[in-house]
Amino acid sequence: MNMHVESPQAGYARAHRGNVAVTTDLHPRVYAVTAIAWVWLFAAFWLAFGGEAEGAFMLTVDMVFLAAFFGTPWLMKRTADSFNARRTPPRAPDASQGTLEEFLNGDFDTLTGPVSGWSALIQIAIVPFGLAFLMSCMAVIFAIIRAPYL
Repeated sequence: MNMHVESPQAGYARAHRGNVAVTTDLHPRVYAVTAIAWVWLFAAFWLAFGGEAEGAFMLTVDMVFLAAFFGTPWLMKRTADSFNARRTPPRAPDASQGTLEEFLNGDFDTLTGPVSGWSALIQIAIVPFGLAFLMSCMAVIFAIIRAPYL
């Protein structure tokens, strides 16, 4: 019985489709798509629970936490970029990012191997969009239930 053991480099090369670009950085628009889902989710929260003072207060606190959740990594990246810009010589802007279409049609490198750009986008955005959709459904149900009492 002849057992062939493939090297990790061969498996990695086999996983790529020809000369498809592989990136380790997400395209900036992937972050924008995810941010849209979070805005939609919080809009649905406000529609469902923002009509009363207690609910509005809790949602305001939640929005402060959301700002900290997204603002801290953004601030850390800006600080690191500023620090690195002072330590390294200036260079031309990085044009390797490409368009969103190039990202989606290329591969995105992960710890467990490359995935397609579409797969990366779906894996990142499915939870926030799913939550936003379900919360929107709940907001509609709450509005229907509350309508006779208003």
